[in-house]
Amino acid sequence: MQPKNAKLYLDPLQKVNLEFIERIREIRDPLTLEVPENFLEDINHLAFDSVAVVALDHEFGLLRRNPDCAEAKVLCEHMSAFLKSIYDLGIKPSFYKYIQTPTYKRFAKSMDLMFDVTNRYVNAALERLEKNPSKEGEERSVLEKLLKINRKTAIVMAIDMLTAAVDGSSSALAAVLLCIARNPTKQQKLREELLAVLPNKHERFTVENMKNLPYLRACIKEALRIYPLAFGNVRETGADLVLSGYRVPKGTSALISSNMLPNEALFFPRPREFIPERWLRKSDAVSADGERVLAENVNKFINLPFGFGPRSCVGRRIAELEMELTLGNLVRNFEIEFNHSTKNAFKYHLISAPAIPLKFKFVDLK
Repeated sequence: MQPKNAKLYLDPLQKVNLEFIERIREIRDPLTLEVPENFLEDINHLAFDSVAVVALDHEFGLLRRNPDCAEAKVLCEHMSAFLKSIYDLGIKPSFYKYIQTPTYKRFAKSMDLMFDVTNRYVNAALERLEKNPSKEGEERSVLEKLLKINRKTAIVMAIDMLTAAVDGSSSALAAVLLCIARNPTKQQKLREELLAVLPNKHERFTVENMKNLPYLRACIKEALRIYPLAFGNVRETGADLVLSGYRVPKGTSALISSNMLPNEALFFPRPREFIPERWLRKSDAVSADGERVLAENVNKFINLPFGFGPRSCVGRRIAELEMELTLGNLVRNFEIEFNHSTKNAFKYHLISAPAIPLKFKFVDLK
């Protein structure tokens, strides 16, 4: 999503955000103020409702207004099954190229169901746009721009955005919340930045005031350094290369690990600590005790949570905007705590997924 498109989606995404806050108040325990063990399901619904606004021009309301929406549930269920099947077929040994294995059949079923549901909503959007086309000079939605290419492209890109953004942004948001909840001093510093820009917790974010929140973005970037979304980025070399004295032939699969370099003390001193200051301007990249927390001249390609270039994550812009809005609104409304172990908090398949119950404690701020 280009920055100029952000303004188009700020209001509908904030509407979903406010529903998420009310949902938290509804489901948390009245005594402990902790949300249930299955809170990840609500985070998934937040991600789905958010990306569907962009990918399908449709508000499903799965979080609160329409929790029993059958088509939304079908999409959510089969997006997760789809990603799991890709991992099983593409990473693990499999005979699916020769026979239709049970895993391949599940994969095909998920693809067919996602295509059918997405196709219906793309067709509905096309009919709506034909009746009420955008006026001259009016900013067009992402889906409308894709439909100008052709309908098939719109469907494929909608499925890509849904699968990439829902599971990916859910895991990313869980990682950010865990880091913020376990680091109250950093949470308070973030809250102070937010309140300086938006003194009233009911005030809405705008494109302009979001430009003045560097610590918010630094918190997200640091959380994704500690808990990367994927185990790495795999690419095939397009030519013969020499890397660090080693000859790498054309056509070799090269893996850039998301876990190793971002957690290397050579580049990130005290690598297992959550220190968002690393991502501020160089003059500010120091911890509270004055120690530098970012090595000099760190290569910008060391930490790429969403990949890079034309094959980077298609849902990146949506996920980043959703995380900024969600974290900003949650920290303005609640003191967030997590009073449980975070050992082995994530497991990895194609992308990371929380492996522990997300029983956050949300205490209302006055």
